[in-house]
Amino acid sequence: MQQAIQNTLRSCVSADGQFIVGIHRPAFNVELLRKNSYVESLGKLPDGTVVKNEVNFPCDKVEEPEADVIYEIPNAFPFRGTTYINSAWADKNVGKPEKIDIPKPSDCSLSQTLKNLFQKKLNEENNEQQNKKGKEEQKKEHQEKVTHTSFMRDFFTNLPYPIKIALAQSSTDPDDLLAIIPLCCTIIFDKNGVPSGLMFKKGINGDVIPDIHDHTLFEIIVNNPYLPDTYKRVMVLKPGIQGKSEITGEWLEYNELDSSLKNITANSNEDIINNQNKNKSHVFEYLRRNSYIPWGHFAANTADDTVRYSVNSLTMADMAGMRHLYYQRTYLRLAEQLNISFSSDCRTIPPDNLEQLRLEIIKTLQNIDHKSLEKNDEHKIFETNSQKNFENNNQPKLSFNGSLWGWNFGFGYAQSGYRLHASHQQIHQQYAMIPKEIKSSIATNNDAIKERESQVINQAKHKPFLSFACGDMIADFIESYKNITGKPFFDSYIKAIRTNKRIDIKEDNIHQNTMNLPSSLIVYEDDNIMLFVPKAQTSQWELQLMAIKECGNILEANTTMRASLDKAILTALKILENMGASMVTSIEFSKRFDSNDKDQRLLYSFMPKMPDSPGAFSEAQLRWINGHYPEDFAYSCRIHYEKFIKSYKA
Repeated sequence: MQQAIQNTLRSCVSADGQFIVGIHRPAFNVELLRKNSYVESLGKLPDGTVVKNEVNFPCDKVEEPEADVIYEIPNAFPFRGTTYINSAWADKNVGKPEKIDIPKPSDCSLSQTLKNLFQKKLNEENNEQQNKKGKEEQKKEHQEKVTHTSFMRDFFTNLPYPIKIALAQSSTDPDDLLAIIPLCCTIIFDKNGVPSGLMFKKGINGDVIPDIHDHTLFEIIVNNPYLPDTYKRVMVLKPGIQGKSEITGEWLEYNELDSSLKNITANSNEDIINNQNKNKSHVFEYLRRNSYIPWGHFAANTADDTVRYSVNSLTMADMAGMRHLYYQRTYLRLAEQLNISFSSDCRTIPPDNLEQLRLEIIKTLQNIDHKSLEKNDEHKIFETNSQKNFENNNQPKLSFNGSLWGWNFGFGYAQSGYRLHASHQQIHQQYAMIPKEIKSSIATNNDAIKERESQVINQAKHKPFLSFACGDMIADFIESYKNITGKPFFDSYIKAIRTNKRIDIKEDNIHQNTMNLPSSLIVYEDDNIMLFVPKAQTSQWELQLMAIKECGNILEANTTMRASLDKAILTALKILENMGASMVTSIEFSKRFDSNDKDQRLLYSFMPKMPDSPGAFSEAQLRWINGHYPEDFAYSCRIHYEKFIKSYKA
């Protein structure tokens, strides 16, 4: 059975609930296929000893009796590839959780550096300017100047463009950012010198648009958390400043923070966050009509009066608000398709009413499914777990039967011109619904193709095919898993996680020092969910969140399950941010709303971007390279989790 799982399914989860891990102990000989040697000096040691490159030109064949041990771990879900752990790298982190972190970037201020270097010249110029100012003008001057002295202004203006980009991205000094702003846009100030808006212009089509003359610099600056909040608001946070996207939903609530998810203070930007509304949660739902996601999508953004540029600034109420808008919009769209009447009176639906609507949707779907089975429908053409289609012209049906949810947290832009992450402005999450199927269309030149090809094309022309959703890949895999093993996959997966053993404990006792070290992959759990480290991480710091009860999508998530999910998502991101992660991609794997499969569980994956591992040909081949054991990463995550729990209790 284990061999069938490895050879056919390529999963690390065995039918009896154990993880399957492969081990490579490389030993080999390599024949020389060169004639010449090019030995020369590479340099000298401090004592004058010459350093040469003779080791690079051996005289005989290369013999490697014992190279680094490499562990190969197939992903639990085969479509996500395989993880390779280099033991030489991972052993260095064993028992040293403090080594698994990303150092916080050091402070950066070009303005302060220049002031230190040219203080005398700047003092002279400042005195000259102050003498020219009237007393009334000085009173009105806002403390956050958008321009420096002429010397500083000229210096910033004439910086090479890559340095401007690097400074806009990396500076921790608001003065630097305010000096760059005039290079990309024009700020309008009120009579007291406080920013009140942007200068606009007429676009090519006659539309009124912000007059932004350097979009790259503008985007980098508004994503920098050290930009003063007054500038964030007028440049990028005010409703409408980014375009005509309608605000279709709102969450507004004043409350205390959840005690177990108090803001973490370590490594945060709270010193630049306006805390006057720390107990206020305000979230807007924006509609993106012309989206890269077919049929449009929604974005839940924290509003302009609750500035949130870090996970540590997020409250539990903020997370509950963003997720409530996701649940609310999805349930409403499902109800519309099923002809379930529901009036929201253009207001946020209270949680109790939302739960009643959810139960009514489930009841309606169950009735439709029961009637469709009785009719012995002969028109089904798709019969996999990823899509249990039914056709019943007398009953409402779901044309959109899947959901999509994702969160790109953090922003980065390199001076080389590469954008490093897709997020922009504020904490925001995106969601949409996915159609059940789509019509096919084959673009051809009918005059140039052969008759037999035309016949094939005509046959396929109007035949629909299933629309893609990432949860479908899990559905298809667990169906194959059960067909081969006779057991539900997620039962085996949960058992394997709970009974996990360290990768580096072997019968030959090579690593005896690991025997008493933590072996659990679980970071945090409650009665509904489990936050854990996958045995085979894709991102080197990947975390996963899974429903441990029968719940395959947000429609099957009751009130307590939704609360558990919201809390765990925030917990995961807080842990990762406080370990140093600044860019995290989060996605949801869910089953179709009309699927009757009871095995598939709702699953979330949190994948931080690593500074030194952007991804290359290995990752393109789904070969994920890791430098720590998952057990050590889980241990480090638990330590950070306990820290912020204790910091609140203190």
